[in-house]
This record gives sequence, structure tokens and C-alpha cells, in this order.
Amino acid sequence: MNETLQLPSDAPRVTLRQVLGVGIILLLLLSIIGYIGFQGRYFLLGPQIYITEDVPYRSGERTVTIGGHTRNITHLTLNGRQIFTNPEGVFYETVVLGPSVNTITISATDRYGRIRNVERLVVYYPDDLIQ
Repeated sequence: MNETLQLPSDAPRVTLRQVLGVGIILLLLLSIIGYIGFQGRYFLLGPQIYITEDVPYRSGERTVTIGGHTRNITHLTLNGRQIFTNPEGVFYETVVLGPSVNTITISATDRYGRIRNVERLVVYYPDDLIQ
């Protein structure tokens, strides 16, 4: 009952060097794919605008302040006028309201030319008209 398993003499033999070589190549390929995926997140996400200080829907004040932060942008506008962020991507801007309904549009462009817009509506009723 003591049988030993004999490989045929023409069976391919795998050496430790071959196993290590394939392992290193696989590790390099996975590293490259991971790096491309990590850097590709900017391409996949596009420009991001997060409003942290929102405007009220109805205001009795002539001006309102809107603020937020951005990611992956190269250009930022508020109602068509270029505005700037600090190094962390934070912005605060004051908007002068016209009578009745006002549309505030923030537009961000990324380095690939993609555009994302955020719009807010503000109805301006002067305090003397409300009373």
C-alpha cells in the first residue's frame, strides 16, 4: 500500500524563480492598475461644488451671501463673473439682489472641460413691502 506518485519524465517543472517572476509581474500590474484608478477618480468625478452657506428662498435684505467649497476645478463663476477660492477650495461671495425672483448660478469647470452648475432661487421682497 505504500505507493509513491511518479511524475512522467516529460512533465513541465515549475521552479521557484518562475513562480517569483510571475508574482512580481502580477504585483506590478496590480500596482499600475491601482495607480490609474486612483488618479482617474478626478476624471470620473468631474468638478464638484458643495454649498455650505446656502441662500434663503425669500429675503428682505438687498444682499445675500453664498458660500461653499469645490474640488477638481480650474475655473469658477458666479452668474457669469469669475470668482476665486482659497487654497482649500473654499469660496464666499455676496450677491446683490434685484426686485422679485433672482437666479444665482455657480458654474465650475474642470481641467477636462466638463462643467457643473448649481442654481439657487432667491425672492427679494424689501422689508417695507412685507409690512
